[in-house]
Amino acid sequence: MKQIAVRTTFLLIFILAVKIMAADEGQLPLAFGLQQVYPNPFNPSVTLSYSLPENGQVSLKVYNLRGQLVETILSTYALRSSYSLTWSPQNLSAGIYFIHLQSGNKTNL
Repeated sequence: MKQIAVRTTFLLIFILAVKIMAADEGQLPLAFGLQQVYPNPFNPSVTLSYSLPENGQVSLKVYNLRGQLVETILSTYALRSSYSLTWSPQNLSAGIYFIHLQSGNKTNL
């Protein structure tokens, strides 16, 4: 029997992760949103960065092409700052995924 190596690659449309690091207090963001994800495509983890210009509840969720929620990466109260985290998906097949950032009435896909 011959063994075949399989490599799984993920492609994210926009941004995403879960070791979070906040920016210095002197660098408070003015705009809400996700920054470019890297690397993209990725295997096995990806770094996601986002900015929150106001304190509040924040969620970061991953959806598949059918619009189905596949994972909630983050759901917490956060202070105004810029954040960066690393996401390592578990049990997801290779494919294209969308990252949805929401805080208060602001949303970014």
